[in-house]
Amino acid sequence: MAHLAAKLEPHRLSLGTTGAGLAIAGLFVGAAALGVAAYYGLTDAAMQKHFYHSYLFAFCFFLTITLGALFFVIVHHLSRAGWSVTLRRIAEGLSMNSFLMLILALPLLAMVGELYHWSHPEAVAHDPILKGKSAYLNVQFFHIRLAAYFIIWCGLAWFFRAQSVKQDRDGNPQRSLLMEKVAAPAILLFGFSITFFAFDWIKGLNAHWFSTIFGVYFFAGCFLSFVSLTVLISLWLKKRGLLGHAVNGEHIHDLGKWMFAFTFFWGYIAFSQYMLIWYANIPEETQFYIPRQLSMWGSLTVILLLVHLLIPFPGLLSRHSKRWTSVLAFWAVWQLCAHAIDLYWLIIPNQWINEIPATVTHDHHTSMPLQVALPQLVESTHSIYTLNPQYASFLDRINYNFQTGPLAITLLCFIGMGGLYLFSTVFALRGKSLVPLKDPRLPEALQFENM
Repeated sequence: MAHLAAKLEPHRLSLGTTGAGLAIAGLFVGAAALGVAAYYGLTDAAMQKHFYHSYLFAFCFFLTITLGALFFVIVHHLSRAGWSVTLRRIAEGLSMNSFLMLILALPLLAMVGELYHWSHPEAVAHDPILKGKSAYLNVQFFHIRLAAYFIIWCGLAWFFRAQSVKQDRDGNPQRSLLMEKVAAPAILLFGFSITFFAFDWIKGLNAHWFSTIFGVYFFAGCFLSFVSLTVLISLWLKKRGLLGHAVNGEHIHDLGKWMFAFTFFWGYIAFSQYMLIWYANIPEETQFYIPRQLSMWGSLTVILLLVHLLIPFPGLLSRHSKRWTSVLAFWAVWQLCAHAIDLYWLIIPNQWINEIPATVTHDHHTSMPLQVALPQLVESTHSIYTLNPQYASFLDRINYNFQTGPLAITLLCFIGMGGLYLFSTVFALRGKSLVPLKDPRLPEALQFENM
């Protein structure tokens, strides 16, 4: 063990390396991009609601990577895995971004009234469905739950990271046993917190929608995005000699397997959700999909299916694609982009949805299911959706998200948080070995081979 530690000791990432320049650039670019997005998004009345949803979209994208990393760390200890020891420090660094996401979540607290229709008492008073959910969907309890989520995520990320770094110094194998014991209750806390966060902050944008599988859908995106980014980080560090032989083609191959597995898993969950909802044909559920099948949103739905499942599935199927690093890096970037499209598709359309009841009253006389009424509402422009007066039709309203101005705001929010995320990640990795030097299972990781 001492020989291995001495061999790996020089492989460190510090602010004196290329990473320092990237971190500083990320900090300035991130702050500038978010500042510009906030300025144009908040000073233009027509753009404000889009800015709020764009901020939430960017926030959720980088939070999903962080949560995927935390899940990886927990499961690594829970399963007593050996192969992933040399990858764990990268996951620990990414999971420490929980503290950055906590800071970035604070502006969201001020946006609750603009993002969530159920937060307005007058809306609840006239809506029996929202009234029935008011014990759960109320602003005070909403804030309490968000605080609980971050207490869990930040606490777990800090605990596993701190124990891992301390083990580098004292080599105490009892620390590994302690982390394994904590991992059991940690996975339960993680599972409940990530599920309820998805319900609150994404599904809550459309409080009339029901989907009991949505938490699993959200988790699939979390882990897939984390694995994809880990492939890119590992290859970048290896190219600069910062990992030595600690991470080799066998480890990269295994990450490729995870990418393939969760590409299929995401597709399976997405199809299951769609098929069951559409087959049951309950308006409260189908109303989520109907607007996403109209006009340019319908095109984006088809694109999402192609880029997130149908194209990468055969692309990642071959063993060679997982061992050819340039090809795997391509698919890693591809899946990160696909995950961004997925979250955009989930979050952004809700900005023009005010309320969608199970049935709608047509011509003040008859009540009909939403899937029957919606085409007529689209044609007449008298809709249960909130319409911006400057748009002549419902389709113009939903296509507003694809215009240059709104897309620029979304991109600026994404770049801004990405820059801050880069800074935070390098900061979390700096000054510490990129490999757990005295982990009892380090020899197993260094000798790992795929079968």
